Amino acid sequence: MKLVGEELRAWLAPNVEISMPTNIDFKEHIAAIEQWQHSRARAAKSQKVRDEAIRSLTNRLSDYLNSPLSNLKNLIEKSLGITTTINKNPKCGFLELRVEVPADQDRLAFIILILDLNCESFPAVNLQGRIILEWRNKAGFINLIWKRCYEFIENGADEPIKIDTLRAEMTEATLKALSETLSLIIPSHKIEHKPKLVRIKVHDEKGDMLSGVSLRFIDSEGITLAAAKTANGIVEVALPTLKNVVIFVAHGSFNSTVVTLPDENLLVVLNGDPRSRSMICGGSWVSLAGLKGELAFVHDEIEGVFIDYMST
Repeated sequence: MKLVGEELRAWLAPNVEISMPTNIDFKEHIAAIEQWQHSRARAAKSQKVRDEAIRSLTNRLSDYLNSPLSNLKNLIEKSLGITTTINKNPKCGFLELRVEVPADQDRLAFIILILDLNCESFPAVNLQGRIILEWRNKAGFINLIWKRCYEFIENGADEPIKIDTLRAEMTEATLKALSETLSLIIPSHKIEHKPKLVRIKVHDEKGDMLSGVSLRFIDSEGITLAAAKTANGIVEVALPTLKNVVIFVAHGSFNSTVVTLPDENLLVVLNGDPRSRSMICGGSWVSLAGLKGELAFVHDEIEGVFIDYMST
């Protein structure tokens, strides 16, 4: 009824035209709008220039670092006759050298050298190299073997020094990783009967001995041989053999590390900062009849949680 009443009143009322304003003064706003438009145009142009500079830097470094990678590839193929490939712009990083390590029919093993370029703070540049062992057996594991990071100003005087240092270090680290991986994966024909007593010292970069360091001794099949913790930086463990043994090392205040070619007297140095911590979870990385287990080596960094070793 209310709507009907309003309709009747509107019907009986005289028709009055509502005037609209035709002249609105925006003078005080025009300057701000023009400044905003110019600012957007300058920002877009600046971003385009920045993107072009980063693209040019990426191509230049890719071409420069491709040469040592090619030399390394040829050296490995000539010496060992194994499959080696170089990938540009892989899923992770901007250059990658992948080496397929000889293994038996049930395993696949790869040494992967990854070069990654971070230009978020351009013209400050972050160039990182890392080497990963990816071992695919029944369960497999991924091992971060080596990592280096260099920061420099694009086209600055320090740039060629940092890049050449990285070139030398990544070549040496790749050959060392390949040698250690071959020794780990390819079984030895020597038969050992006597158990070996391994004595391990663990200290930090300052030389201070570390207590409470967790160590896990794993054989090449992924079975835990022993687990121990250091007391005053020292631990002694009896092992049935030292052949094809991997030692995982972790501490709540330091980065994790791994030893692939242990001897009877071993020194391990752990690196870290106030944000570093690592731990070993589980027992073995393979499951056998009547035995269930997994090994996870968790290593935290400032970027977040980084899993050095994760196998199930």
